[in-house]
Amino acid sequence: MYTVRIPIELKAVRGKDLLCHVTNNMRSLQVQLSALKTEKKKCEQESEELKHSVEELRDFRTKAELEKSQLEQRVKEAEKRAADEALKREEFEQDLQLERDERDSALNTIESLKDDLAEAEKKARELEEELDQCEEECEDLGVRLRESNAVITRLRSEKEDLIAAYEKAKKDLSKANHVISKYLKGEMHNASNRSLDERKNEMAADLKMKESLIDEMTASIADYKKKVEDLTKENKELQDTLQTMEAERARTSRVIEMYRNQQRAVASRSVGASPPIITGFGPTTGFLGGRTSPLGSFVPSTPTNFRNVLGKTLQSSTALVTPSMRNTPPAANLKYGTTTTGRENFPPSTFAAEKVPPQESALK
Repeated sequence: MYTVRIPIELKAVRGKDLLCHVTNNMRSLQVQLSALKTEKKKCEQESEELKHSVEELRDFRTKAELEKSQLEQRVKEAEKRAADEALKREEFEQDLQLERDERDSALNTIESLKDDLAEAEKKARELEEELDQCEEECEDLGVRLRESNAVITRLRSEKEDLIAAYEKAKKDLSKANHVISKYLKGEMHNASNRSLDERKNEMAADLKMKESLIDEMTASIADYKKKVEDLTKENKELQDTLQTMEAERARTSRVIEMYRNQQRAVASRSVGASPPIITGFGPTTGFLGGRTSPLGSFVPSTPTNFRNVLGKTLQSSTALVTPSMRNTPPAANLKYGTTTTGRENFPPSTFAAEKVPPQESALK
């Protein structure tokens, strides 16, 4: 049977007072139970309302996602149309720029060729100067390498001498220890008039001196080892630097030889009089149009039915230099001139015909 615990202050209460107290507690508990039931009903009603709201929100979310997908589809279509329009506009601008380039390329070809030739000559001179500097640095590195090898050889010989002296000092020390041990055991008699203590002190001083000498020689050997390691490391760095400079010198020599071969090819093609330049545009048989024209392979022809752009005729003041005209092929560096401007023919400037004698490596 369940037993109700009675508070301490009610243990002394008996009879009607206890019954009244229990009755009051039961009534208060019933009131609390009814209040809890009311709250439970309210919570259930609110739960039903929330479920209904959740269903409505789900329906709204589904509709919103559908509208969002439709809007995204429309945005993609609009972007596609904008991209198509931008592509058409870019194609139109490219066509317009191509027409301008076709008109202005023939006027800018000669000047660009002059600039390219001057730049090539300047670069070749700079490369020759760099080659001379590289050769001087290689010679200096070779001298330093030979000096470091001589120093390493000298340090190795000194190291061997120190090792021999160290071994000799060790032998002397062992002999001194043997003599001292015999003195301590009394196996040897003092042949002189000096006392045993004096001889003992002398031997101890000699032993200390030899020990200090051995310590100094050990420290000196360690220093020499460190110097040899440092010089070996420096020698390796010098060899690496020398190899790098040799590779750089070989590369520079190849570049200079390439420029010289190019100039020789230009000189071989430029023998004879310069063909005249026709100032008119369209298909020509002169400097820009014929089959034997040196510029006919890369100068685009201008159509005869050249039209106005945006209602204005293209003039030479609106000329635009294309990137292709700044990178002309080597075959275009020919002897040229003009009959309309009264300019003289410019002979091609060539480098020295003799080759650079091959330099032996400083390491060899």
